[in-house]
Amino acid sequence: MTPVQAAQLSSAPSEIHSLAALSRGLVQLFRHRAGRGPTQAKSFWAGEDALLVLFGGGYTKAEKTLWEQGRPDTAVAYRHAVLEALEDEMREVVESSLGRTVVAVLATAHHDPDVMAAVFLLEPLGGSGSAEAGRWGAGTSPASHPPLQPRAHAPA
Repeated sequence: MTPVQAAQLSSAPSEIHSLAALSRGLVQLFRHRAGRGPTQAKSFWAGEDALLVLFGGGYTKAEKTLWEQGRPDTAVAYRHAVLEALEDEMREVVESSLGRTVVAVLATAHHDPDVMAAVFLLEPLGGSGSAEAGRWGAGTSPASHPPLQPRAHAPA
């Protein structure tokens, strides 16, 4: 690990102020490019190489109209198309805020409650909480929790 990577690894999760700025930057991107942005956003580290951003509010009048008129599939398709169209710009906001390369963006939206989530997978730095260098596989390690057991159904 290079000294620069070591410095990024030790400081990244503690830089709360940069996460707030990152959240604001993403909200501004949505507002500027989609006409309306989320009314709330918060970013969280999910390990050393993943960032979760949760957004609240932000559905446009057009999307709300589609929902009210019984066209939820169209509203969902529209929102996902916007998220896909803004993916590169979202990546740029995160990369410029954190100084790290984003290797994947996973974003989705939900209607009720009106929330969106984006997960940014970052180029691994190689620390103990990091993904293996260069890959995002599950590896051979066991899951951190036992597998879920099927629920027993009560007799009718």
